[in-house]
Order: sequence, then structure tokens, then C-alpha cells
Amino acid sequence: MKSKILKVSVTLAVIAGVSAGLIGLVNAITEPVIAANALKKVEQQKKVPFGNDVDIAEKENDLSSYKLTYVKKSWDASQNGNKIGTLFQTEGTNQYGSVSLLIGVYTDGSLTDRSILENTESYKTTLEDNYISVYNQAAKENKKQALGQIKCGATFGATLINNRVTEAEDLASGKGSSVTAGLPQEALELFGDQADNYSEESLSAYKLTYVQNAYTANKGDSKVGRIYSSALKADDETIPVYLAIDKDNQYGNRCFGPDYTASSSAEGFVSGFNSAKDKKAYLDSLKGNGSSDDDITAGPTWPYDANKDDEDSSSSSAALDAAQTALQGFAKEARTISDGTATRDTRFACFDSGEVDAFTQISNATGTFIQKIDKATKGGKDVAYVYDLKGENDTQGGKKHREISFAVYIGGALGKIAVIENGQTPSYYGRIKSKFIDAFNASSDRKAFLKQNRQEIVAGASSGADLLVNRRMEAISDAEAR
Repeated sequence: MKSKILKVSVTLAVIAGVSAGLIGLVNAITEPVIAANALKKVEQQKKVPFGNDVDIAEKENDLSSYKLTYVKKSWDASQNGNKIGTLFQTEGTNQYGSVSLLIGVYTDGSLTDRSILENTESYKTTLEDNYISVYNQAAKENKKQALGQIKCGATFGATLINNRVTEAEDLASGKGSSVTAGLPQEALELFGDQADNYSEESLSAYKLTYVQNAYTANKGDSKVGRIYSSALKADDETIPVYLAIDKDNQYGNRCFGPDYTASSSAEGFVSGFNSAKDKKAYLDSLKGNGSSDDDITAGPTWPYDANKDDEDSSSSSAALDAAQTALQGFAKEARTISDGTATRDTRFACFDSGEVDAFTQISNATGTFIQKIDKATKGGKDVAYVYDLKGENDTQGGKKHREISFAVYIGGALGKIAVIENGQTPSYYGRIKSKFIDAFNASSDRKAFLKQNRQEIVAGASSGADLLVNRRMEAISDAEAR
């Protein structure tokens, strides 16, 4: 009996081994064929998104410095020798299957048609007929609107495609989450192995004196802190400096940019800061009178030695020089951004970073929605009018208000929308924010965007969208009159 059982077991084991071997052999034969066919299909469809009159580069773009979820490859698209956009190959899966496609983004941010490489979604036909085909049939200026129409009977598949196109758009516009975000090696060493990818943050809504750039430092998908940078002006010197602040708003070290030879003043400041046990207390101690207690720093105190007039520190009165003042101000200002106490000015968010540097109020309330009008300037030169607009719309829950800032350039072009305060229902505001405000800010033709059908853009929240449009039209009319 035992020998019979053993014989059956051995036989089954042999059969299983042979079967596994055959499966492995078949896989070894078919895998490269499948891969080759997939590559062939990509090559055959590369021309579809931009059209046959556009050349797609043979060489792939290097995406190794970016942290990407969906985009797998990209190529430059050119016409008559001039780059007109970028072609992206994206892949993604959800609980219903996967979709692989090609899509192009023009240099002005507009989108091309999509070319499906593979679609294994359970609702494949619905997705292709009600979402992908509708998108491809839309005019170029309406494709972003069509992209947002995800309620098509295959919502999960449409959402998956929407997310992938968004990542391609971010990458094309330079907003992609980069592994290094262009930071020099010296700055990357501030967090070292604690972080493995970085992405630049917008500081446009802050009124800042010293800090110019901020980068989120992440380990995987978890934030570990920020790196701040600036090219500080101190008399005739420009100081490239980087500073780390962790997610708990505690100072890390700081460093200078590459190829910079620091003055003894700047070098002494950074050396003292990096060696300090309590960096915040160290910064607070720099009064310009040479005071810096031994219990604040781990090494020799500074700037006491650099600033003292005599051996008696109590009688020392030398002030911080320009480099020391800038380095101190930079560190303190960076920490206010991290802890949320930095001075916010939504008017700056109406512009790209560096477009304006000051505002002058020219009028108070003048219409139904206009609360205040400022003139935005850069180096004393007029750039735009900025309007604070407030309005209410009737809902079943009572009147709901939203206050925004909105810019109109002197030449008539429209700036961005910045939300000052929102009093509308969160569920409705979420649609307005993503489908209308963010889409308007990203649009290459904002005047044309305002003319679109709000009912289609923001399903279920068109009243709020109409309110936004009405307020901006009042601001535009006022700006044109001026």
C-alpha cells in the first residue's frame, strides 16, 4: 500500500515538473515575441496623436530624474525642425484592468488625440465609445474639458486615464515630481538617505524677502521636510545658499551652492549655525552686539569672535554685516513658511513667481462684486490690476459666499484666480476648484475658457461657476475702462 502511494506521488511530481518546464519553455519563447509586438505597435502609432506631418524623435527623453507613476516613455515632437510638443507613453491599472496609451502635449499646454495601445478594462467598449472617442472628437481647445468628463459609464477607467494625462501634462510643463528637482549634490546631502525624491513647491502666495525656492523632500511617498534656497544679495556679493528644515519644523544644516567661495563672514555664520545644538536659539542670539552664549553652540561661538570690539562682550556693539543679516533673515523666513506663519498675500498667487513685487491700492468697492482694486508693479513699472471680488449665490442651505483675487494685465490678458476665502459647501467647492479654478489657471486662452458652457465644465456646480464668471467679467470691464 505504501509503495503504491509512493509510486503515485513520484508520478505526480514528475508530471508537475514536466508541466512547469513546458510552461517555462513556452513563456521563454512567447515573452520576447509579445514584447517585440508591443514595441512594434508603439512605433506604428507614434504618429497618431500629433499627426503624420509631425516628426517624433527616435531618441527617448531621459526620465530617470523624475518620480513617475504612469508615464513610461516620452519623445520630442517637432515640425520643420522646431519642437512643438512632447509625446508620452503611459500605462496604468485599476481593479477592472489596465490601459496603455499614447498622448501628446503641445508646448502651449494643449492636448492631442489619444492612441490606445492596449485596453483590458472590464468596461472596455463603454470606455472607448463614451470617453476616449468623445475626447478624440473634441476640438483642440475643448480637449481639457472633455478630459474631465469622467462620468461616462466607465468612471474608474476614465479616472485612470485622466490621472495619467495629468501626470504627462505636469511633466511637459516642468511640474513633474523630480528625484532631484535640479538640486545640486551639496543640497541633496542635507537630508542624505532620509530622502529619495524632491519636488519644487510654489511660493507665489507668500510675500517674501529672502527665500526664493522651496523643495519638498520625500522618502517614497512620505514627506520628511523641505529644502529652501536663495541667491542672497549682500552688498556686491551673491550668496547661493540651501537650508534643510524637517517635517517637524526643526532646522537642519545649510550649505552653499557649488563653485561658490564664501567670504569669511558668510563661512563663519554657516559654520556656527551648523555646529549649533539649538539652531533657533543660535539665530535668535545674533543681535549684532557680539553676543552668542557658549551653551548655544557645540564649537567656538560665532559671531562673537567675529564681531567683538574688545574682550568684554557686554561692551561689544558691532553690527551684523550684510551677508550675516541676509543669512539670518533667510533662515528665519524659511522657518515661517514651514510652520505656517509666513505672511501670505493671495494677490501674488494671481501671477507667476517673480512677475510682480509690490501692490498699491487705488480704489475700494466700486461695483456689485469688487471689494478693492490694487495696481501690481515690478520694479516700479505697472504690470496689472488686481481685484478682490466677493459674491454670494442662493442655495438650499442659504447664501454661500466665496472671495477671490483676480488679475487683469495692463495689456488686457487675464491673470490667475486666487481664493481668499471659501464659504461654499465643500462638495460643490471641490468641483469648482478642480474643474474650473485650476483649469482656468492652467488654460493657455483664459478669455476663451470663460466663454465655455459652465454646465458642462462643472456638472452640479454651475451656479458657483457662473458666480465666478460674473465677478471676473465685472473686473475685466473695469480694467478695460482704466
